[in-house]
Amino acid sequence: MRLYCTELVLAAVLLASLEVTSAHAIKNLEKLQTLAIDRTEATVGNLVPAQRLLRAVSAVDENDEERAINFKSITGVDKLTNYVNKQKLASWLKKGKAADNVFAKMKLGKAGGNLFENPKFVAWSKYVDDYNSKNPDKATSMIPTLTANFGDDGLAKMLEAALKVDSTKFIASKLQTQQIKYWESLGMSTDDVFRALKLNGNLDDVLSNTNLLAFNKYMIDFNTWNPNKATTMIETLTRSYGDVAVLKMLDKATKVGNAKDMAARLQIQQLEVWRDMGLNTDDVFRLLNLDDAGVDNIFANPVFSMWLRYLNDFNANNPTKTTTVFATFKSHFSDSVMSQLLIAAKKVPSTEKVATKLQNQQLRTWLDKKELPDTVFKFLMLDKGADNLLSNPQLSTWVKYANAYKTENPFTTKASMISTFRAHYTATSLAKMLISAKKVSSTEKLATSLEKALLTEWAGLGKPPASVSKVLGTSPDAKLLQKAYLQKLNVANPA
Repeated sequence: MRLYCTELVLAAVLLASLEVTSAHAIKNLEKLQTLAIDRTEATVGNLVPAQRLLRAVSAVDENDEERAINFKSITGVDKLTNYVNKQKLASWLKKGKAADNVFAKMKLGKAGGNLFENPKFVAWSKYVDDYNSKNPDKATSMIPTLTANFGDDGLAKMLEAALKVDSTKFIASKLQTQQIKYWESLGMSTDDVFRALKLNGNLDDVLSNTNLLAFNKYMIDFNTWNPNKATTMIETLTRSYGDVAVLKMLDKATKVGNAKDMAARLQIQQLEVWRDMGLNTDDVFRLLNLDDAGVDNIFANPVFSMWLRYLNDFNANNPTKTTTVFATFKSHFSDSVMSQLLIAAKKVPSTEKVATKLQNQQLRTWLDKKELPDTVFKFLMLDKGADNLLSNPQLSTWVKYANAYKTENPFTTKASMISTFRAHYTATSLAKMLISAKKVSSTEKLATSLEKALLTEWAGLGKPPASVSKVLGTSPDAKLLQKAYLQKLNVANPA
């Protein structure tokens, strides 16, 4: 690829009024701009449309690109090139010094971000043009040299910065177009360029990285050149960082910072990518790792909000395949895990309403199946240990279900809490649990009530005091409980 753009550099320098301010110079500048190759249209910052709408790229007129410029006819060239000894330039040209070598000899690699405003850069670009004219079989472009000195990422940042300066935006635009063409000539994929621009190292700052603009321009052109390999910004991000990490970043970006609009567009783009891939709601649920039972409050997870948006979108576009949050939860979580998730969500004001609704759906499902309270007790894994049983949030779900079950099945004997406990735990473990629970303010009232129920049941069965004493043990608290039992026993069996 050949880049003869000395005339463009001169245009930029003349705009900066470096010793040339005459009307004649301005007229020549306009002439140079007319002779330059047509600028490739590219909207800075516009994302690739989610449905991969591809824009046409203006073709480069090879004749214009090849066109030589008579530098002697342009006012101001001599003054600009005096910054470098003309004899040295002529000597280097005669010896066939490569553009890279001349760039190094002129120490342009140390020019930094102001490279395009440096008069030496004008002299060097003229040298490249003269070299190409003299050695057409070895014609070179400025981009490889600039890339070798500043890197793909460094050069891209310099060009983006130069686009914001009136005196350099013209040349920056041309060089940026050539940088894109250079990448294309190397057969670089969008992922290759993404990495070359070092956009794959910091997800939190990727949307504010100016190199994302250069990448977006390349991606648009790449999609035009390779319609069968067309990709999107969101797909590139997720390939590099993963679906979950990207969605969490976008959720955060929509709330703060200057990238709100871009983040919102990328969220929409993600929904459309999933739709184009033909994914159903279960597919996306698994893709986002939402079936991980370790999530404490799934509804507060920003990734869940994206899945919910997709569910609504999916249902709207697939009326014969509609599904619900509850149905999805039911297919991915056990009754116990789902109950735990819902209880955790009910403790958070922002998710309490939806969690309560889903919990009612869960209870309704069990009631329709006429699941016994004892079965639901096991569903909720309340039979796995007496310790802290009364403080287990699952217990309130079970009580709610047991009451509803009795209401809908009036001829069924109501299962009391203490009788259900006895069916799963020994008398000794129950007694110890109740004694401990009475010492905790949050469970004291319930423990006292259950203790009375347990003693009443024993008294009704006429359990011998010695048997009860063996069950309760000899601790001070146990002795008090034994005394209470003797009183119950005497009432139940008066002399």
